[in-house]
Amino acid sequence: MSKKHQIFISISLPIQWLLVRLLGRYPEWVEYVYSQKIYPLIALILQSLWNWVPFSVGDIFYLSLIIGIIYIGYNTLKKRQSISNVLLTFTTYLSLFYFTFHLFWAINYYRLPLYQSMDLEAEYSTEELYTTTLKLLQNTNALYTELSEETQQLEIPYSRKEIREQASEGYLTFSKNVLPINRKPKSIKNSLFSLSISYLGYGGYFNPFTGEAQVNARVPKTIYTVIATHEQAHQLGYAAENEANFIGVLASIKNPDPYFQYTGYAYGLRYCLNELGRRDKKLYQEIYPLLEDGVKEMYRNQSEFWRQYDSKIEMYSKYIWDSFLKASQQKEGIMSYSYIVALLVNFDKKHPDIFQ
Repeated sequence: MSKKHQIFISISLPIQWLLVRLLGRYPEWVEYVYSQKIYPLIALILQSLWNWVPFSVGDIFYLSLIIGIIYIGYNTLKKRQSISNVLLTFTTYLSLFYFTFHLFWAINYYRLPLYQSMDLEAEYSTEELYTTTLKLLQNTNALYTELSEETQQLEIPYSRKEIREQASEGYLTFSKNVLPINRKPKSIKNSLFSLSISYLGYGGYFNPFTGEAQVNARVPKTIYTVIATHEQAHQLGYAAENEANFIGVLASIKNPDPYFQYTGYAYGLRYCLNELGRRDKKLYQEIYPLLEDGVKEMYRNQSEFWRQYDSKIEMYSKYIWDSFLKASQQKEGIMSYSYIVALLVNFDKKHPDIFQ
């Protein structure tokens, strides 16, 4: 690449940043033009390109990127290039990265909030939270009793490959008047870095450059299912973490397979129980004993899984991710994950039969 081209690409970086900020002021345009028309075409092309590959092409891309950065850095030191040339090379690649990241996916961060596009209320009362929590608990208990067959610890009888193949089925059952989803997300794979992301505290991630969804192969199957549907929500263009969590729960609940339904209800229930305990300990202490012992044991096992990977690395990685989310108009950062509760409760208010 000539120096003239590098200068042009580098200068475009602040212009790109301003354009993205400007798009953030027009969420309706982003929603109806980019998220619902342009992005689905991009996703279809990317997933068609890489869905047939049995491993994560995106992970190979990231690994190659890291090696490339190290190689460029080594050559820079070896050849003793000037600081101006180093900065020019850095800003050139950063500009290309920024452009591709936003064009391929990240503009979705600026679409309409899901509660607005679904015409849901923004607030809810503790009594409404209790009602939704009780519904989720009753469904979780009923499915646990049906599937456990008198054994205390319910096991998911599928391989992780079978779970990935089945995960998208729930998306086809969404009614068009609930969510504008009429296609199955594809290209979901185990992460090649499952051990590393376990220490970072992540269950999965989405690669916007290849359209692949990666799931941590080490997590228990009882959350592997919902992590899979969560990452598929990102594939469909729902960038906000709380929204992807909510959609992932719905996709699991609406899946025709009862094991997916069970893990979906249990996943949503855990968020609601935590929020109920924060708001009203008396109500929490009233409802929690109603939960089947086997479900409680499942929650303990999930918590124990993450505890074995506790590290300072996770703290720093979560800080970086939190900063990124806030820079992408998710004001609560990582804490926005908890707003799945508001979506669940207000969705239940509007569609009271959905959790029956």
